[in-house]
Amino acid sequence: MRLTAFMFVYFLKHFLIKAEVEIFMKRPILFGKDSMTVYCEPQEDSKKVIDSIEMIRVYVEHDGGKLGTTASKLSRIVKSTEFGSAEIQMGPAKTGRYNITGNISMVEKAYLGVYVKSEDVLCSDSRLFRCEMSFTLKNGTEATVYKDGSTCVQGPCNECNFGIQNLEISSTMANEDKMMINYLLPVGGVLALFGTVSLVVGIVLTIKSVSRRSKYAIQT
Repeated sequence: MRLTAFMFVYFLKHFLIKAEVEIFMKRPILFGKDSMTVYCEPQEDSKKVIDSIEMIRVYVEHDGGKLGTTASKLSRIVKSTEFGSAEIQMGPAKTGRYNITGNISMVEKAYLGVYVKSEDVLCSDSRLFRCEMSFTLKNGTEATVYKDGSTCVQGPCNECNFGIQNLEISSTMANEDKMMINYLLPVGGVLALFGTVSLVVGIVLTIKSVSRRSKYAIQT
């Protein structure tokens, strides 16, 4: 019974605790008036269970790079192994119009932001973005999660009334399902082990009960 309780506690500690990343952006962006901001940070509740953040990256989909590919990597903030500090690195999808800021020194204040001044916003800035975060939980588990979002520049090119125009929209639900599968695979293994241990304990208790009854019958 103690072993069963230990396995149950281990399961709760290591597989039910998870963290997520959030993506924030203004929608719609009024062409010629609004600036564009894409902001990645840990989900508020997740900050309580994250011990450290190793990296936050932002992707942007464009004609030469589908979202999630190397070509779509815009920028990332990552911990430097040499000095232990964080540095911002630009990817293949870099553009001079995008101003990148970030911080991962503290979990509570961790973020990576993309900013474009209103006079520099183009109709083509109606795009898909992805925030990706690699981190270590307080229970020692290492993980990488991501979340997608989209901007829409409202003006001569888009109306932004019924979703995004001129974009091939990736399924956010599919991304969430993929993340859930990644979590459920180890969970299923632990549940199977937990069930096996419970079965063995039940068999042992049954044998002991039968033995006691037999012994009592002999004595009587």
